[in-house]
Amino acid sequence: MDAYAPAVVSITHVEAGNTWNVVPDTARLEGTVRTLDESVRREIKAQLDRQVKAVAAVYGCPSELNYTDGPAPVINDAALCDIAVTVALEQGLKVARQENSMGGEDFSAYQALCSGAFIRIGTGGQHPNHHPAFTADPAALWPTARYCAFLARKWLNSIPVNDSCHTPQ
Repeated sequence: MDAYAPAVVSITHVEAGNTWNVVPDTARLEGTVRTLDESVRREIKAQLDRQVKAVAAVYGCPSELNYTDGPAPVINDAALCDIAVTVALEQGLKVARQENSMGGEDFSAYQALCSGAFIRIGTGGQHPNHHPAFTADPAALWPTARYCAFLARKWLNSIPVNDSCHTPQ
């Protein structure tokens, strides 16, 4: 793989056998692949297929790779990001540029239909999203709702009526 192309392969579930002293006859591994580039994703899939077959061949056993493509990377529309930042600053909110992330997010499914901007909103809580102890500070709800309302208004006023996002499908 290109050392400068971000990619993450995580094996997050291993299941084999049911006791400590017997070699199991089957094993199942599951995980995720995350990239910022579709060609890198295809290369990882091909390499995983080769590796699975090679390991199985060494041990003389059958193998099968069931690979399901996850969501594409989220690529924000620059103009919509500019609107989001402008509205946040008008509302007196802090703005921080989000660096590229290898986190899994399916917002790109919406972006396949029309341009979009994924915005992370601070919650005032002590723990990050997906943490078992995550909570949002209720005081963060009103400024967030206000921001979203002003953002929707500014965005709706900025686009032509014939934009594909406005046309009922």
